[in-house]
Amino acid sequence: MFQTSTSGRPKPSITFQTSAAGNGKKAGTFAILLVALLTASGCSGPSGSDVRQAFDEAALSSASQSIDALRAGNYEEPPSEAPTPVKDANIWIVSCGQMSAGCAGISAGAQEAASSLGWEANLCDGKLDPGAMSACVRSAITAGADSVVLAGIDCQAIQQPLLEARTAGVETVGVLAFDCDSSGGEPLFSASTKFTTQYPTLKEWADASGRARADWVIDATSGNAKAITLFALSSTITTVQNDAFVKRIQECSSCSVSEGVALSDGDLGGGQVRAKFESALLKSPEANAVATPADTFFLLGLETAITGSGKSDSLHTIGGEGNGQNLDFIAKNQGEDATLAVANGWLGYAAVDTAIRVLAGQPGVTQGIGFQLVDKDNVADVTLAGHYNPPVDYIAAYRKAWGLQ
Repeated sequence: MFQTSTSGRPKPSITFQTSAAGNGKKAGTFAILLVALLTASGCSGPSGSDVRQAFDEAALSSASQSIDALRAGNYEEPPSEAPTPVKDANIWIVSCGQMSAGCAGISAGAQEAASSLGWEANLCDGKLDPGAMSACVRSAITAGADSVVLAGIDCQAIQQPLLEARTAGVETVGVLAFDCDSSGGEPLFSASTKFTTQYPTLKEWADASGRARADWVIDATSGNAKAITLFALSSTITTVQNDAFVKRIQECSSCSVSEGVALSDGDLGGGQVRAKFESALLKSPEANAVATPADTFFLLGLETAITGSGKSDSLHTIGGEGNGQNLDFIAKNQGEDATLAVANGWLGYAAVDTAIRVLAGQPGVTQGIGFQLVDKDNVADVTLAGHYNPPVDYIAAYRKAWGLQ
């Protein structure tokens, strides 16, 4: 998931903002209007500290109220019907990089789904390298692929091969990947997988998950978060999620982001995650929370950095993805306290369902893929055979929709 290049993010300042969601917006707007009216009328009103306290209590209340719902998850059912899948299709699954647990999980799900249809399913490792990803797409074209699934690979990273695929009549499906129109260009994917009716697009889904992660941090720190965030410079989805997290944190005036750690592809592939985090922690010894959209970062050194810091008990840590090893970290209180889990296998099945529709000349539909907060309170309930088990039997649903049972 570490492809499309973006610029680094400056350390955010803390300002009063009206909330983008729910009770925070009402409370923030009320506080601002109250001060304005009292000042205009010459009456004495609440002090600045009183207004800030009311604002923070509203932000904390809003965050706390969302936690139970997040633990239950916001998944929907997969589509109940689909066009008849074409026979003997040749599909290529291009992983952003098999070293990324998330991309590897999506790719495995897509391979399983395609094989269940009797399709030829080829996996190509993008190795977190746009050059390797481009080579994979061109190999698929040469091999006469009917469709290419792009797992966590943003359009901007491979524009020319996508144009070549279009010319060759090869359908391309992005899953957890931003098309080029997200940055003002021409869309080049044949289709992108859709998520839920509430958050159909990847941007909406990513924004919602970033805000949800911030709600957990606000609640865990009792509205006094001093957070360190980590995101990948070359991954649009992690920067979008990080931005949404920061904006939500800024709605709590007693909360802040102490450091934002922007990780390059070289950092991720060269074992620098631990060193980058340790440097941020030295700069911000007051930090009491760590947030990242990618559980993979814990596997690449973040977990060892946290457990080795001597501050593991005082740092409230949350990731994303819900990889099996990360669930084990949560269960054992080993450097990770929570994750915003998504079923990577479901994403792979959803990509194949979208490919079925595109090959039949039909538009994609929402696939029911939400996310679920997993922490010490429910990790045992959602772990099956060492892996995250979402609250919906998506495999059975897809098999039924595809006429396989």
